[in-house]
Amino acid sequence: MCWRQDLTGTLAAARLPQFTGGDVTTGAAGSAALSIAAATILTKLLTVDGTTSGLDADLLDGLNSTAFVKVADIVNDLTSGGTAVPLSAEQGKTLNQLVLAGVGTSTSYANIAARDAASNINNGDIAYVIDATADPAVAAAVWAYYFRSAGAWVKILDQDDVSASVANAVMKDGTVTMTANLPMGGFKLTGLAAGTGNGESVRWEQISAVGFSGSASDLGSGTLPNARLDAFGSGDATVAAGGGAITLANNAVTNAKAAQMATMTLKGNNTGATANASDLSVAAVKSMLAVKSFTSAATPPASPTPGDEWWDTTTETLNKYVDGTIQWIDISSA
Repeated sequence: MCWRQDLTGTLAAARLPQFTGGDVTTGAAGSAALSIAAATILTKLLTVDGTTSGLDADLLDGLNSTAFVKVADIVNDLTSGGTAVPLSAEQGKTLNQLVLAGVGTSTSYANIAARDAASNINNGDIAYVIDATADPAVAAAVWAYYFRSAGAWVKILDQDDVSASVANAVMKDGTVTMTANLPMGGFKLTGLAAGTGNGESVRWEQISAVGFSGSASDLGSGTLPNARLDAFGSGDATVAAGGGAITLANNAVTNAKAAQMATMTLKGNNTGATANASDLSVAAVKSMLAVKSFTSAATPPASPTPGDEWWDTTTETLNKYVDGTIQWIDISSA
């Protein structure tokens, strides 16, 4: 006898059988636990993995792909416009890491033709050439590094590049002379030795005490101590070191450098004592030298002084003034 009964509700886990042999397995019969092996997950992912799958890893050792320099970019940068340029620091590091990691091959050859003649050439290979004169891009017999890209050898670095970099670098041992001004871009020169002679740089502390102290020993105000003066000057005047004394050279004061004089005067001192020179009138000079006046006229001078002489043009006689009492005497016959 048969019958049918519609089943409803939820089947209890205890009544489940054990599932095995597929991608998903269970434990013993009556267990609701499901298990998927890690290898199974990897196998399933590999069937759909790819650049458009959305499953590509975003990070390598925690770094985004933009943190790395691509080998292709090195070649593209170095051959931009058909002109080889030196490696940047990051490109050099990347190239070095590729060689150390064994990406491609790096072997020494006599020239690039010898490398072409060798077998097993692959993109990404690096060739070290001892003599690159066969390469039109190299002007002299120098070593060079080539990178294999898109089926061709591309020179990425040679001896001339290194020599040019060294020639234009500022060397810490002072073997390269500057050929132009060095703009500091707002940065400081630090660690300078104290300047001791002409043409040498000075340290901040060498000038700060002089230029910014605000005291009497400051160049900006007050009086500079004599002890801080070096000897200087030449020609007409010199200054002695330390003492600050100014010395005029012999014959340095010319007529042109002396003060101008009033008309009809002479330089002299008629004070009877030591004094500065002054401009003396004609009368003052005559008095100082006891030089008497001489007059030729029909009448005597109005204000004569003792010793003055008068030629009387009427009587044609020579007269001399004695004093206010005797007045004029005839000395024609004397």
